[in-house]
Amino acid sequence: MIVRIAGLILCLTALLSPVRLPAAEMRARSILVLDQSEARGPFYYQVFSGLRSVLTANAQTHTTLYSENLDLSRFGGPAYEESLRRHFKEKYRDRPIGVVVAIGGAALELVLRWREELWPGVPVVFELVDETDLARLSLPPDVTGSTVRLPLADSIKAARAVVPDLDSLVLVGAPWDRQILFRNWKDEIPTAAAGLNVTEIIGLTMAETRKRVEALPPA
Repeated sequence: MIVRIAGLILCLTALLSPVRLPAAEMRARSILVLDQSEARGPFYYQVFSGLRSVLTANAQTHTTLYSENLDLSRFGGPAYEESLRRHFKEKYRDRPIGVVVAIGGAALELVLRWREELWPGVPVVFELVDETDLARLSLPPDVTGSTVRLPLADSIKAARAVVPDLDSLVLVGAPWDRQILFRNWKDEIPTAAAGLNVTEIIGLTMAETRKRVEALPPA
């Protein structure tokens, strides 16, 4: 994880470097980070503590860091996404942005959709985007970043190391299209979980989820 953060910071530093552009085309020394998750979790804090430490260490070139959490794992749909677009358009109307960072595949899709209107010509760096999600997107040359691969088969292999006679698999969580890192698992279930009894408790309300989990047979 530290290596991934270091790579992200190195990419941002290169994009904001003054030697890359003529004086008349100097890019604003500001970074807008759009994280598709909510504002908690170890990766979120590692990314922002890493960014802030690098930015504050170079006092001669002050860089402003903005951050937004889209909370797409709990909220979604066209109406919600449109409200986010209007919010960012108004909030950053007078705030020039030098680089947009998209954390997660859903965040990257929204950035690519909004970029022409909200951040025209601004380069984009992405992180934590699954390889399968990236393959669906057509990236302009000024969009770069790193992918992540978390196959379901690896998680099942780890589970078998703990439960050698594993015969059942229960998947609990948000709707597949709002999963941050595990969206690809839906398509991998037939192959990766072959021979297992698979139960999906996906996309239900908290009350329904608790009811279904309580009804599961003993391990």
